[in-house]
Amino acid sequence: DLFSPLVQVASPDSVYLKFDLAHASRRFPGSTGVPLDTLEVLLTTDCGKTTRSVYKKWGEDLTTLDPNFPPSFSSTDTVGFVPTSGNQWRTEWIDLTKFVPANSKFQVIFRSTSNRGNNTFLDKIDISTIVLPARLKQAGFMITPNPFEGSFVVRHLLPPVNLKGMRVTNSTGQTVVARTFNGNASNYMVV
Repeated sequence: DLFSPLVQVASPDSVYLKFDLAHASRRFPGSTGVPLDTLEVLLTTDCGKTTRSVYKKWGEDLTTLDPNFPPSFSSTDTVGFVPTSGNQWRTEWIDLTKFVPANSKFQVIFRSTSNRGNNTFLDKIDISTIVLPARLKQAGFMITPNPFEGSFVVRHLLPPVNLKGMRVTNSTGQTVVARTFNGNASNYMVV
């Protein structure tokens, strides 16, 4: 187990855990006859007395290499997999918001269970919070900066699934930007 320091949050809108992961199975990870390495992320708000699983992957879901071509190692190898390039890593995001009460303290526990498979590497572990602007929470959308010169950002509190189009006009009534959407509008658009 790898324990994070105790983290205290005030009352953010969102709490996220982000980390980089590298893992390679010693054998084909889809095999049911082979015990698989597992990485689980647990969250505790009472110093480890109780935990809640917020992430758990093994086999093909855990490996960051092509699962059809696991690396081969000699019978005398004592090291196993070590990532040697950036494409052997991936970034994982976990939304902890619903598990972390406002004004609370918590810890994240990374639990790596080895079933004689291979190494699991973690890097760039980051616990961060997001506090949304009050104007965005009140109106449901926000355009910044206003006024703008060149480009601007349109943010929606929730993804705008029913947004059909957007038109921005200048002070003389000329259309500066016109876009149409078909259920594919983002909640953060740089225009």
